Amino acid sequence: MKKTGWALPLVVFLFLSPSLAATTTLDSLIEKELPAVVAAYQLLHAAPELSGQEEKTSAYLATELRALGYEVTEGIGKYRMRPWKGYGVVTVGSIHGGSSHNIIPDEVRLELTIRSLDKKVRDKIFQAIERIAKGVAQMAGVPEDRAPIVKFRLGLPATYNHPELSESIAGVWKKELGEENVLLRKPVMGSEDFGAWGLGGQIPVFMFWLGAADPEQLKTSRQTGLGLPATHSPQFAPVPEPTIRTGVKAMATAVLDLLKKPAAAEKKTQ
Repeated sequence: MKKTGWALPLVVFLFLSPSLAATTTLDSLIEKELPAVVAAYQLLHAAPELSGQEEKTSAYLATELRALGYEVTEGIGKYRMRPWKGYGVVTVGSIHGGSSHNIIPDEVRLELTIRSLDKKVRDKIFQAIERIAKGVAQMAGVPEDRAPIVKFRLGLPATYNHPELSESIAGVWKKELGEENVLLRKPVMGSEDFGAWGLGGQIPVFMFWLGAADPEQLKTSRQTGLGLPATHSPQFAPVPEPTIRTGVKAMATAVLDLLKKPAAAEKKTQ
């Protein structure tokens, strides 16, 4: 009679020979099996796979199980395909549950913040959170009436700088403030509601960051690679006078340049 095994996408396993004598000491057993265990460890960690996509891992497990005499059926499960590209951030902001150290609470509330640059990515994160929360509960044998309740409250969309507006204002600032003082930054995952002014893309918006660090500290930071305190840090200490002066000049030149363009367009139509 054949023994039957299943090759699953995610496994934690230790292969032991079925014919070991009962009199084998623990030390000799470890000595005998350790090379195979180390080899398996090195093989799997040399080419890690994403969760839900462990194709090579499951194939390796199937091969080893067959070598031990098991009948293995493959191809039952499916791998999650990702035709999309993007990334997001999930922050656990608060965990509340219970009122005493020796009483198991009826409810624990977990609150998260989700950030992404793309709506499709955000929707994928929503689906993944609900799937994982309910899946873990099912594996733990949680009754249906005590299953996790997942609720989402939609916030604001990502702040998106209008490309043409950004390029136009950056050109003005390079002339007024010096090209070396106007830098292009990559998108970041900071939480920001400024994008709401764009009314879903109906109004071109442009948000910029104003440097406020001491020039000497900034120079040292660039030389050493050590970051400067962020704006929400208690160590954040902006230099007031040049920061305010530069900010006022940047805003004024940007507004004046934008006001010139409607006037110039109006003259052309007259």
